[in-house]
Amino acid sequence: MYIVNVIPITKSVSIDTLSYFSEKKTEIGSVVKISLRNKTPLGIVVSSEDLRNLKASVKKADFKMKKIDSSSFFKLFLPEFIKATQKASEYYVSSHGMVLNSLIPATILQNPKEISQVEIKKQRQKKFFLKSSEISAIEDGTLERISRYKNIIREEFAKGFSVFICAPTINDIEYISNSVEKGLKEYIFIIHNYLSKKKIISTWNDICNKKHPVVIISTGKFLSIPRNDIKTIIIEKENSSFYKLEGRPFLDIRKFTEFFAKEIGANVILGDDVLRIETLWRHKEGEIFEVGHIKTRYDDKIEVSVEDLSKDKEGGSFKIFGDSLDKEIKKLDYEKEKMFLFTLRKGLSPIVICVDCGTLVKCNNCEHPVVLYEEKNKRYLKCNLCGKERDVDKKCIICNSWKLNSLGVGIDLVEKEIKKKYKNIPVFKIDSSSVKTPKEASQIIKSFNDSNFGILLSTEMGLNYIKNEIQYSAIISLDSLFSVPNFYMGEKIFSIINQIRLFTKKKFIIQTRNPNNNLINLAASGNIGDFYRYEIENRKKFDYPPFVKFIKISISEKKQYIQRISEDIKKNLKEYNMSIYPSAYSKIKGNETINFLISIPSDKWVDMELLQKLRSFPQKFSIEVDPENIM
Repeated sequence: MYIVNVIPITKSVSIDTLSYFSEKKTEIGSVVKISLRNKTPLGIVVSSEDLRNLKASVKKADFKMKKIDSSSFFKLFLPEFIKATQKASEYYVSSHGMVLNSLIPATILQNPKEISQVEIKKQRQKKFFLKSSEISAIEDGTLERISRYKNIIREEFAKGFSVFICAPTINDIEYISNSVEKGLKEYIFIIHNYLSKKKIISTWNDICNKKHPVVIISTGKFLSIPRNDIKTIIIEKENSSFYKLEGRPFLDIRKFTEFFAKEIGANVILGDDVLRIETLWRHKEGEIFEVGHIKTRYDDKIEVSVEDLSKDKEGGSFKIFGDSLDKEIKKLDYEKEKMFLFTLRKGLSPIVICVDCGTLVKCNNCEHPVVLYEEKNKRYLKCNLCGKERDVDKKCIICNSWKLNSLGVGIDLVEKEIKKKYKNIPVFKIDSSSVKTPKEASQIIKSFNDSNFGILLSTEMGLNYIKNEIQYSAIISLDSLFSVPNFYMGEKIFSIINQIRLFTKKKFIIQTRNPNNNLINLAASGNIGDFYRYEIENRKKFDYPPFVKFIKISISEKKQYIQRISEDIKKNLKEYNMSIYPSAYSKIKGNETINFLISIPSDKWVDMELLQKLRSFPQKFSIEVDPENIM
């Protein structure tokens, strides 16, 4: 008889490990149905021990163990994967089950009988462990990176090893596959959650059963595929925000990949046009090696101009299209060329404000600023945070003024002005309000590429789908990002400008009301080296990552509860450097929201004493390690 310790795969259970009786020992990584609160969820086995060695502790247990049917076990995952998820659960102050749930495709867990079972090798090839796990980086253009990846694949295949290429979006997956498949097509596998259930299962099984080394091109969710021979994991576009999960457990695929690679003895390669500041810092510190170029500047092959809109007014309001941009748009028709226009926000205007008292119009549900939209000639207000919609306010709720003005430029307003001012130019638009699936976005890009001329108008969403060069590009405005209280914002602005710059063929116009801004000019010139030095000096000066580790604790509750719990938390965590402040979204559904930000030296995490204290918090608290937004 054995005691099997199981992690339930469910978001609603905070208990990490449950124990059951079993007639036989079961391999770590097996999936089994368990009995839990009158339900039969799936769980993953994390250990299996002989009852004879545990008799004393079992007798002292204050609960009764249930039995598991031995015939319901399915060996689906590598033990190393389970160990990596355990490390991730500690790092992200989460339950092990929640981490597993976020890293394993639901299709696989829900259909264990249809999945090829893993043959767990007691001893893997000795040559696999001749070299410990290393982290390398390449900062270069897309074509140069892909070329380096092809060489790495050939080198690993020659040694009998497989390669996993992790990409942030479906479009990136397909592009990489098309770029590396020549001569390797039968060994390349694409798998992601947008495939049908049948296709996911068949591809998963084909990957597991292929005797020849393979290239798996996928999202981070499929790192759980149990190949024993993966020696290199490539994180393509490692600067992408898609790698960080927005909800609990707020896990970062890039960090988990490092945990996993260390367990299986694989190397990690981080690649992008512009790497994250933390990655460049680790490279400077000797923690990350070079596997290709680490560029400090992109050569000026195009004309880049920064257009000052601060003095350029039209009828008392700022122009959407400055003189330089207006001139280039007018040429598109008779020159039959194409242009990309970038704007930050959805809707007509991202801000509605009272002219008399300056009150910002906010959502009635969560107090986030509302956005003005228009659909079928009807205008309405919508909160992009919680999704609540309402009619346009007629008067200010504070002073009863009728003078409510919309400010800022949203993508719908830009589209409206293009169609009004440049009537013969076709417009192709991508934003999350009008495009719901990757397939729709890809189709719009294809239509734009196939057209003789036109304008591709997009928010940040569209940047993930552009792979071909475009003759002209322009940023309508991104000045509002400079006012966002987020220490990552400079890096974000620099990355956006460089992404656009790199796919522009002839001319790139950056419209701004702050033309002397150092960051804009560094990005316009492609000067990565100076930007890194500028940014890292500021991070060090203000004690921001990578020099410290941030852990953000948030709670949304009634004011009285907030006041009481704040005192308890201050006492419980008094030995740590902690700031307490209201959230930027201070009220949600009538509750107050407050943040507790712990700052500790980067090399001190995971601190097991602090981890235990944080894990004792009730589930209503949100705990995020390495938050991208501390507000």
